[in-house]
Amino acid sequence: MFSVLRKVILVVLFLHLALILKAQTDEMNFSVANEQQVDTNLEDSIFYSLEEALKKTLKVNQLILEGKGLKTLPTKIYTFKNLKSLDISHNHIVTISDSLFTNCPKLEELRYAGNQLQTVPKSIYKATLKVLDLSENNLTSISDSIRFCTSLEELDLHANDVSTLPSENVILKKLKSLILSENSLQLKSVWVFLQPNLKILFLDETQLSILDNALCKSANLKFLNIEASQVKILPSCMCNLKQLKVIQCGDQMPKEEIDKLVKCLPNLKVR
Repeated sequence: MFSVLRKVILVVLFLHLALILKAQTDEMNFSVANEQQVDTNLEDSIFYSLEEALKKTLKVNQLILEGKGLKTLPTKIYTFKNLKSLDISHNHIVTISDSLFTNCPKLEELRYAGNQLQTVPKSIYKATLKVLDLSENNLTSISDSIRFCTSLEELDLHANDVSTLPSENVILKKLKSLILSENSLQLKSVWVFLQPNLKILFLDETQLSILDNALCKSANLKFLNIEASQVKILPSCMCNLKQLKVIQCGDQMPKEEIDKLVKCLPNLKVR
């Protein structure tokens, strides 16, 4: 239930951002013919079958192999030199191949949700990567090697068993969305709060008991979910988070804590 709600919230948030971008784009004088051509090219580059994709190897931009019962990553994927997005979620894969980015150097989105990963090889932490979904696996830690993902904008780790996060000096300057729901996070987990351009943060259903004051450095944060966590006290410095629009905190948060926050952030929506 929480996973479905989380996806709905993310869709709404990103649609809001998309509308802003669309308004800017509409100001440009693109012809209808050109727009139709772009749409056609996009459709031609998305494949849902490995067999069909192999017929047009150079056109494959996005490959979706979700729920195919795969136990290993098919090596034939390496023939797609222009591949930018790979979704291999909800299979039975236990490892990520070290050769993936070597053979698919343009890869920007990697979705490995719902597999059986226990570790993540350093080889996937590439500068080209913008979206990384490792949710619903068996991961217990994320190493400092993620620092090499200098273009990473979205990181989804929900429904793992992560208790160890990167060091405080690992900063992902372009990270906008971080989902750590349903993990074993405890104590302060300070790394979470030090990402300067973070806009969306999920910490619900964790063992987290303290929101470190470092959270208040997240000046661009718009959405925070701490529902079903152990957090019962909000840092007073959260009043400085002027961009914060929504906080989901559930029944565990004392009313007086919410009242103090709403007093200094009157436009904040509490759920």
